[in-house]
Amino acid sequence: MYVAPVYDLTLYGVENRGKPNEERVTLRAGGLHVDLAQYSLIVGYRPYEAAEPMRDYFFWMGDVRIDPASWVFVYTGAGQTRFTKTAGTNEPAYVVHWGHQFPLFTDSNIVPMLVKFSGVTIGRTNWLDSLPRVLSSGSQK
Repeated sequence: MYVAPVYDLTLYGVENRGKPNEERVTLRAGGLHVDLAQYSLIVGYRPYEAAEPMRDYFFWMGDVRIDPASWVFVYTGAGQTRFTKTAGTNEPAYVVHWGHQFPLFTDSNIVPMLVKFSGVTIGRTNWLDSLPRVLSSGSQK
C-alpha cells in the first residue's frame, strides 16, 4: 500500500534514542501555520525501507495550532505541555509528552511515523439493538 507523504510538517526523527526522560521525536512546521489536531504519531517497525505500524502506539498532539517554522518536540516520557523557545536560535517550540514509563525507540528499527488525518468517523452509542447477532466470536479456548 502506498500513502502520500506529509509535507506541511517535517518529521526529523528520534533524538536521545532509548534514554529515559530525554528521548523525543522532533518535528518542524513548514512555511504555513499547522493545525496539529490533524496529525498523530504512531510507532512503526522498519527492518527495510518501508515501515509497518505497530499495535497500540498512537499519540495525538492535541488541538493546537502552531506558527510557521515552529518546532515540535514530543518526549516519550511524562511531563508538562508548554510553548517555549529553542535554546540558541530562540525559535518557537511546542513541547508535549507521550506519557510512557519507558523509552519507545530503543531499537533503531523502531521508528516514529507521522500520520495526517483526511477523515474520521465516530462510532454511535445506541447501535447495539440494530445489529445482527454473531453465532460465534471465533475465539478458541
